[in-house]
Amino acid sequence: MRIAIDARVTQDYTGGVTPGTRVPEDYKGGFTTYILNLLRVLKKIDRKNKYFYCTHKKNKLLKGIKWWRTWVPLDNHIIGDPWEQFFLPIELAQKSIDIYHATTGKLPLLKFNTKYVLTVYDLNIIRVPEFVGSRKFVLYAKLHFFNAVKRADKIIAISQSTKKDLMQLLGVEEKKIKVILLGIDEKYCVLDISTCSKFLRNKYGIIKNYILVVGVFNPRKNLQRLFMAHQKLRNKGINNILVVVGFRGWRSQEILESVEDGILFVENVSAEQMPYFYNCADLFVYPSLYEGFGLPVLEAMACGTPVAASRATSIPEVVGDAGLLFDPLNVDEITNTMWKILTDAELRQDLRNKGLERVKLFSWEKTARETLALYEDVIEGE
Repeated sequence: MRIAIDARVTQDYTGGVTPGTRVPEDYKGGFTTYILNLLRVLKKIDRKNKYFYCTHKKNKLLKGIKWWRTWVPLDNHIIGDPWEQFFLPIELAQKSIDIYHATTGKLPLLKFNTKYVLTVYDLNIIRVPEFVGSRKFVLYAKLHFFNAVKRADKIIAISQSTKKDLMQLLGVEEKKIKVILLGIDEKYCVLDISTCSKFLRNKYGIIKNYILVVGVFNPRKNLQRLFMAHQKLRNKGINNILVVVGFRGWRSQEILESVEDGILFVENVSAEQMPYFYNCADLFVYPSLYEGFGLPVLEAMACGTPVAASRATSIPEVVGDAGLLFDPLNVDEITNTMWKILTDAELRQDLRNKGLERVKLFSWEKTARETLALYEDVIEGE
């Protein structure tokens, strides 16, 4: 098989971060993490088929994989959208591509002999459009997404929650959808605490015990309720500060204006530094209102950090029995769940052990092997 994978997002997308925000060179949003790891492992495990990655510039992280230059960056909609809808399918036919794997929620209107595979991360433009962007952007995204779902021969959903949304909200047949879960990068692991503490103290001035939350600052991440819960926690005698690691996103200013005492925002943290933050945290909390998966939960568990998380959408699938869940709309429940973990050393150790076991169920090799099996099914017409 000749398989082309759209990797433009690895160069032109910053995971919902506000344009102009300074981000580290190695920063990867969830889309980019998925695509880079999928391509990396497919190259490693599959010597039979030929892979191409589609970008307008070469990606140094994808050495050894054939580059297909698209000429048009992802964010150039005036030229890029007509190219993607009408000229891309012609190029796919000319290059005898058997499968085109779309990763940005868009597929061409035209179709010749190439089979289309579409990865769907979430349906936030339908479920929670108020958290995504302007009405104009949401309408634009919906038009492309509805076409892509219709045109795809097979759809990869990254969680059962996303599969359920596809079926209930868009009427997609179950046989068209395959759930393939995400993996976890090897750098997320248990490290020496003294080394991590020294780094955080010298680099960021963090010397107190802390609760950690990670993500782009936007309303979907539910940070304002977490801030209120943290204040209630302090009123109950818990002195842990709340460390918020991430970047400014959609409507982040109203979040920043709601900050209480004892909250530290840390921006521009590189991916290589993140394991230090996870390892030193007494608790990782994930209060999101809507997720397609929830990679930070896996990252925290892989570093041996106890987890308290929202029971919304896909998050319970990732957490399993390795963390405590709460109603993300109930501030008191968020408070009490954090308090329960922070005041019970035996519970923290139990959650730590369960988390380290649970992450063994997730790997990028498993993701890649299941994706390869889906490619074969598509060609065979199953």
